[in-house]
Order: sequence, then structure tokens, then C-alpha cells
Amino acid sequence: MKWQNAVLEFIADDDRLVILGIGNIQKGDDAAGVACADSLIGKIGKALPSKIKIINGGETPENCTGDIRRFKPTCILIIDAVIAGYKSGTIFIVDPKKIANTDVSTHRMPLSMLCRFLEESIGCRILIIGIEPEKVGLDIRLSKSVQKSIVVIVDFIASFLEPHK
Repeated sequence: MKWQNAVLEFIADDDRLVILGIGNIQKGDDAAGVACADSLIGKIGKALPSKIKIINGGETPENCTGDIRRFKPTCILIIDAVIAGYKSGTIFIVDPKKIANTDVSTHRMPLSMLCRFLEESIGCRILIIGIEPEKVGLDIRLSKSVQKSIVVIVDFIASFLEPHK
């Protein structure tokens, strides 16, 4: 199944949705998730429907859980750079059941623990969009392949949200 179809099936019209971008802006392609969140905020801005919240979770998304819980989402769409062995820039759905506690992410709290906490404390559904990084290291820029993927994701989500304006 294409990732776009998975996102469309995941989100229903009546859902309260949080889009959570995760990543570290100082580590190259690790910034993919936060770049998506920031681009969506810039693109949709004030036209964002009240039942949708976009959050730049940075490298410590666990610090945003209080804000997320107060919003009471029915579903959370997480976007993150995920090392899974694909060609760089590949966009894919991450199966939360296959994420080990050691995780495929590059963050302080394993993505599996964050997902489990949010699911149990809020009772929401979670879908993770992964972007395969090319370069993750200090003080490097986003690679061109990941930049292209960010544009694809942002354009897709923005077009999906337009009917809800």
C-alpha cells in the first residue's frame, strides 16, 4: 500500500488530528520531520482547521505530550527520519509493532515508547511516516533527496487539508 493511501485511510473526516514532526535541526536529514511540520504551518497557517494541530516536537517530542493530551486528538500522524535501509528520501509507513525499544530513530526517547505512552494515555491511533535519511551528522544540511520528500509530504497533507478549510 502506498503511504498516501495509508494516511487517507488513517484519517477520518471527524478526527481530531495532531501532526507531530520529530527531529534535530542540527543533524542533517534527522530534521526531516520538523521541517515537514514547519513547512505545513507556513503553508496552511491561519487556515488550519480547529480540529487539527501541527506540532514541531524537535528532538524531544516527549516534552509536547501535555499539549497533545490537552488537545485530545483521536489520531496522531508522526513524521520522522527513520533509518530502515531504503534508498535515501524514500517515504514509507513505519509499522509500530516492528519498532523495538532500542528503536530505528535517532532521538533520546525511543519512538516506540512515545507511541505507547500516547496511545495508552490518550486512547488515540498513531500512524508514523518515515523518511529514509541520507546523511545524519552534526552541522550538515538536509540532503536533496530528503528535501524533495519533505515537499512531497507537505504538498500531499496540505492538499488533503484544503477541503477542511
